[in-house]
Amino acid sequence: MNKKTKIYLIRHGESLGNVSGKFNGITDLVLTEKGERQAICLQEMFSKIPYDTIYASPLLRAFQTAKIAINNDDKTIKLDKRLQEINGGLWEQEKWEDIPTKWPQAFINWTTKPEKLQMPEGESMEEFNNRCVQVFTEIISNHNNETIIVFSHGTVIKAMQVYFKNWPLKNMKEILWHDNTGVFCVEITNNNYEILLENDTSHLPKELKTIRNAKWYKEMEDKLKTLVKT
Repeated sequence: MNKKTKIYLIRHGESLGNVSGKFNGITDLVLTEKGERQAICLQEMFSKIPYDTIYASPLLRAFQTAKIAINNDDKTIKLDKRLQEINGGLWEQEKWEDIPTKWPQAFINWTTKPEKLQMPEGESMEEFNNRCVQVFTEIISNHNNETIIVFSHGTVIKAMQVYFKNWPLKNMKEILWHDNTGVFCVEITNNNYEILLENDTSHLPKELKTIRNAKWYKEMEDKLKTLVKT
């Protein structure tokens, strides 16, 4: 590895899935109007950052965010399926309010014991984590001494925060969700990782910030508290 490589990892803008109150992993849904506005807010940031390569998850919410944020830059966006969200199996398109009742232990693992999570008929968190680490290891190896922008998903960012912090997978529960278009940035020098940004939303005005104000998110946290007590 050469002296310095920098990765900007961005969560997609608000999608129809984020406002539906349903679980959306590999379910492919487009951005909302607010999500498009969030992505537009990224344009100024990346107009000031020289970059060499752009990657994106092929799921529409990530690819659309990339296209808007780079202002339809003619540099090719490299799509890689390994950058897509976790495969939720039977959870896909289930209402968050129903998941704790149908799969109580899996829901507890999702939020408090990620290393034990197995999505019903989907991926385990360990499988998912391994594919995320694999694709980012390849990206870093292929783009030494370059600045790379990657548009992906919330759980992917969590997995890579764990990796770059050199934490065990169980510590994923300590990491907060990135907001829509939240930016994570890590600088790599001689195999050492320096995290420069985590969930940076300074490009967003207050009215465009989403996740902490989402009704389904607050309801999910309340259900978790009830389950853990029982």
